[in-house]
Amino acid sequence: MDKKFELPLTKSIPIESYNCHCIFLSVLFNSEDYYKKFYENYANICFYDIYMDFCLNVWYIRDCELFELITADHEGAIVENIHRLCLQYVEKTDSFVESIIKMLNQGFYFYGVINEFYVPYRIATKKKYFLHDFLVSGYDIEQKSFIIYGYGEHKIYQRTMISFDDFEKGIESVHSGEELMCFFKTKKNVTYDFDLKRVYNNILDYLYSRNITCNAEAKGDNTVYGISVYTRLYNELKGDKQYLDLRWFRILWEHKKCMRERIALLKKHGIRIAKEIEEGYSHIVDNHEILFRIAMKYTITKDIKLLDTICNNLLNNKRDEEELLRVIVAELKEKVM
Repeated sequence: MDKKFELPLTKSIPIESYNCHCIFLSVLFNSEDYYKKFYENYANICFYDIYMDFCLNVWYIRDCELFELITADHEGAIVENIHRLCLQYVEKTDSFVESIIKMLNQGFYFYGVINEFYVPYRIATKKKYFLHDFLVSGYDIEQKSFIIYGYGEHKIYQRTMISFDDFEKGIESVHSGEELMCFFKTKKNVTYDFDLKRVYNNILDYLYSRNITCNAEAKGDNTVYGISVYTRLYNELKGDKQYLDLRWFRILWEHKKCMRERIALLKKHGIRIAKEIEEGYSHIVDNHEILFRIAMKYTITKDIKLLDTICNNLLNNKRDEEELLRVIVAELKEKVM
């Protein structure tokens, strides 16, 4: 057994708003070809309850097309079940820590939820019970530690070392019914295509504020999809001037950056994209970065004038993006129909 071992992760990924995206995309983008699959999807977004996120066809830990998966979701204590779940790779006499090390050596990343009271450099460290997802990608035998990824105390996704003892305590202290464990690795010899018809349908869903293409778990009756997210967010901000989630603005900014990259890829695949369209989307990306920065400032100052600026710009961006997308959809329709 190696004294130190770490599975590869890609640092440059297009979505960083949520832990789950950082975790799984940092693994998937190890493949130079995966970008085609990514930009074929991730074109639609939704707003449900107080959350905004990208629409997925399949949630990561259920995506058997991309991953080899060994999962347990709310099925009782992970420590006791690991031997049953990983029978092919571990011995009954192996400890919890030894089992994880063996799985890592087999190329499996370890994803789950942990009580961050026991995780170093987190907001909740040694303060309170707080459940959050994580990724373990390696270990150091001499330091008796795992390499764990997640959002740190400064809300930055980061690499941290956690002792074997604290990691086990963090898993064991997860409340009954909240347990989640997933060993996963990308499937070998998978080829990724860029399906223009699927891109077209995903963009149509976004433009017409619907969700026909993506099949991930339903979010509920109050879910808003696509470009109508702008209006929902506008109403949210006008209705409650006390609560503002920076992730709303990070998701919007990342969505526009992804759309700009998707447009560049469409152009490479023979779709006519006028220079004005490319420049228009770059302008929208810049605007959303500015909105994100203003939102950050608002969380500190609570200056209502900043909130009014955000709301006015949201509606302007919605109008501008809608105009650009109608042109792109018309060009795509000629190609795919």
